[in-house]
Amino acid sequence: MGWLGRGLEGLRCTGEPVYELDGHNGYDGPHVRKVTITCEVADPPSLVPGTRCSHARFTRSGRTSKPTPIRDRRLELAPTFLLIDRRRLHCKDCDSVLSERMPGVELGHEMTRRLYDDIFHAAVNRPYQDAANLHGVSADLVETIFREHARDLIGDFAPELSEMVAIDETVLAGQMRFVCNCLVTRTLVDILPDKQPVTVEHFLRQANRNGRVRVVVQDMNDHYRKAAQKALGPEVLIVVDRYHVVDALNRAMNASRVAVTAGKTGPLATAEKANLRKIAPLLLRNRREMTRAQWVELKEILKSKEDLRNAWLLKEALKGLYGLKSAERAAARLARLEARFPKRWPAAMRPMGKAARMVTKFRVEILNWYQVQQDNSFTEAMNNRYQLIDAGRAGVQFETVRAKALLRYGGLLDQWYLDRV
Repeated sequence: MGWLGRGLEGLRCTGEPVYELDGHNGYDGPHVRKVTITCEVADPPSLVPGTRCSHARFTRSGRTSKPTPIRDRRLELAPTFLLIDRRRLHCKDCDSVLSERMPGVELGHEMTRRLYDDIFHAAVNRPYQDAANLHGVSADLVETIFREHARDLIGDFAPELSEMVAIDETVLAGQMRFVCNCLVTRTLVDILPDKQPVTVEHFLRQANRNGRVRVVVQDMNDHYRKAAQKALGPEVLIVVDRYHVVDALNRAMNASRVAVTAGKTGPLATAEKANLRKIAPLLLRNRREMTRAQWVELKEILKSKEDLRNAWLLKEALKGLYGLKSAERAAARLARLEARFPKRWPAAMRPMGKAARMVTKFRVEILNWYQVQQDNSFTEAMNNRYQLIDAGRAGVQFETVRAKALLRYGGLLDQWYLDRV
């Protein structure tokens, strides 16, 4: 006889575990097919609920004809069942006969509540089949448990925005979805089924019911900017994060290199094409991060490629906006650069020209970075995590991916416990 562990304090063990072997031997000994543990209800009969009587006056009336098998956490990596021997009780007030309740048991699935919770948390962290293999149950049962418990947890979920939020989009279940994260608590606010301006504006307006939002960090998406201004008001500070500006400039720089390599500025020898491919990483690197040898190599190749050299210089000047001491100096530099933009960009510089025009279009939001030096690096990292959930979805719909993301990263469940199941 003994204690069955946390979560089953209302039961007591009446015998040693019985191990059924399947007749096969492994490296570490015989394989266990099933484990059974006999136990009984430890609570006194006066605690039995469910009667119509005004006073719980029960007397014993024998035991149930057959112990009730209840699945529990696995022992020896084998299915484990508790054989609960319940007493029948007779009520003197209403002359009814009922069986003892089984504390810590999820009757709808004939398993202990702790196993039910373990399966649910495993389903949040893993694909259904992986969670099923971990606990020795079917994938259908895992999905059923996840759906019913997730419905209870997020059925009335109403997202609320904090003082500082980050908005972005990512691909989930084959479509682009709008994502909103809280930069104060570093948690997920919500994922929307699409990224349409009307959907985004409605969400921001509803989630900002307390009027707390002061800063919105986003990429260079004009639809998001307009939706935020309409829903949150003109007093909200919109910041285009540094990561997306630098990323756009790097992609434009690489596109300019590809254009030159493809011969849009004139035919190139094979050796010249090879040199341009070789310096591709250097073109994206900041000047101050290069070694002397790298700088000499890059300067030598750019010497004969005027359009590529001008694109690189413009990229460096625009990236340098973030290295100045104040927004006023950054604004003055941007104005000087804009005044020198050609009316018609050369073929190799068109990608960089498009990126430069985008920077000037969002000049106010980019310069707001000097007031709140926040970026979307947290959101980009979280997007990768949401996509990992989607990668293991095996046909699960977007609603399930959203539910898993909210439960794991929205602060609805204990993160410490999730990391250990």
